[in-house]
Amino acid sequence: ASTNTYNIKRYSISPGTFGLDEERDTEGFYCETAQEYAGCFHQFLQGTGKPIMNNLILMNSALCLFAASVVPTLEEGVDMVVDTIADESAALYLKTYAATLSKTPIISQRKQQQQQQ
Repeated sequence: ASTNTYNIKRYSISPGTFGLDEERDTEGFYCETAQEYAGCFHQFLQGTGKPIMNNLILMNSALCLFAASVVPTLEEGVDMVVDTIADESAALYLKTYAATLSKTPIISQRKQQQQQQ
């Protein structure tokens, strides 16, 4: 929904709103753990993900770009995400980010706590 001083607008969206194929097979749509979600995202970046999860990731990414006014339409958001993945910069950034994140004090503390349990 979009809000401003005077009204609230509700939107109904589907993969078609983003220029994506409507995927009806919901197998593999749900993940139980953060590790499963990370696996789905990794598969998405490698081009081996299930279509319904790929669409979900594309739609969420496009919505973020649209909400941040980086792109004027949801379809252009999808195009930007696809282009970023095609040139492999997203996978490289994610790998670098994960390596950096694992060295932060909060993550290190949490790992120590889990090992002590």
